[in-house]
Amino acid sequence: MHPSKVARLEAQGWKVGSVAEFLDLTEVDVKMIDIRIALDDGIRARTAAGIERRAKRNRAGASRRSRSPRASAPIEESIRTLLELGATRKDIGRMVSSIAR
Repeated sequence: MHPSKVARLEAQGWKVGSVAEFLDLTEVDVKMIDIRIALDDGIRARTAAGIERRAKRNRAGASRRSRSPRASAPIEESIRTLLELGATRKDIGRMVSSIAR
């Protein structure tokens, strides 16, 4: 947010802070959220690229569950979905390491 806007809001009595401060998140919580977002973005990108169709053909007889990320799904499920969509460990590592530090 632009510093002049912050100053104006604070002058009007508003408190300006981050989402982490507002929700009282720890540094670990913020990192877990960032990792989750990176993994879910990877799922969306692979699905949009049509890789999902190839993965479905390769998994004959496998259950046809949704491949769109769910907020309540554990990170392990996102990793499994990425692997089923053809991602390698290196691809997943790149997704996680691409998070702004």
